[in-house]
Amino acid sequence: MTHRCLLYYITDRSQFRGDESFRRRALLAKVAEAARADVDYIQLREKNLSARELETVARQVVAVVRENSSSTRLLINSRTDVALAAGADGVHLRADDVAPH
Repeated sequence: MTHRCLLYYITDRSQFRGDESFRRRALLAKVAEAARADVDYIQLREKNLSARELETVARQVVAVVRENSSSTRLLINSRTDVALAAGADGVHLRADDVAPH
């Protein structure tokens, strides 16, 4: 039996140096790179953004993923509403998050 490992990238724009504008551009570039490398899942995990800011970034990330891969799936961390609004592939929920239904 052959097992295939899944590649999973969790974002954290605070790891990039520079101001917020630079960090967001760096985040989009890293997401594009991960999608081109056929990472299976990218989890957008940007906890310190407002819902509006997260939705804006999520829409940009969805576009970048779609432009660079037909197989990479995008998950939004803990925000079902943002995942639905942005057209993401799903949501990553912790055990203590709101129920998926």
